[in-house]
Amino acid sequence: MLYLLCLFLTLHRPTPVLELKIAPEKQTFEMKEAINLLVSLENKGSLAAVVDKRFLPGPDESFGQEITLLVTGPKEHPLPYLVLFEPSTLNPDDLEILGPRHSLTQTLTLSNAYVFGEEGTYQVQAIYDTTLIQSPVPFWRGRLVSLPITFEVRK
Repeated sequence: MLYLLCLFLTLHRPTPVLELKIAPEKQTFEMKEAINLLVSLENKGSLAAVVDKRFLPGPDESFGQEITLLVTGPKEHPLPYLVLFEPSTLNPDDLEILGPRHSLTQTLTLSNAYVFGEEGTYQVQAIYDTTLIQSPVPFWRGRLVSLPITFEVRK
């Protein structure tokens, strides 16, 4: 049943209008605490969308994950992604029907994948890209880019 609904919603035109938003959990973090980022996918349109709800982060867009984070440190240098990324297959349980004017929000812990070793202002921008993901179930495919956000890290 979900498959038929996904197929209908994917083939139905016009396409849903989705927006990617990010926000730090707070504006100032201590260097040794978890640095959390709220990632939201919002349906601003009048049609429902079947979306990939996993929000798997990865090192760059070529790996086929949903979320790529561009993190820049106080000296405006990109921070390296330090976690080994293992792509996984998209399953029907990974999909969610996102109704009009509804959103899906997940928390990503940036400090699990990046080292925030300097005091100062950090900038993050997120890319939600589902164009490379393989799935037998139809779902919304596209690429969204958030506005950049900033936060402070202190000792």
